[in-house]
Amino acid sequence: PILCNLYYGDAEYRTFGSQETVDQIGIADRTVVVRLMDDYIVISTEESAVKSFLQLAHQSLKKYGAGVN
Repeated sequence: PILCNLYYGDAEYRTFGSQETVDQIGIADRTVVVRLMDDYIVISTEESAVKSFLQLAHQSLKKYGAGVN
């Protein structure tokens, strides 16, 4: 479990770590993103923020061997 958290933590930081990225996909204000191991839960009042998060995750996390269902 710890290795998984380190691996995904690094991937998450490289993908979503900058304030610019957070602002660009719109998850700064009304969205909560929680990761437990390799699962994400995205809760938002903005449907577009969730869609943007999923799209970026799908594109960016492929290089880490991760996928989005």
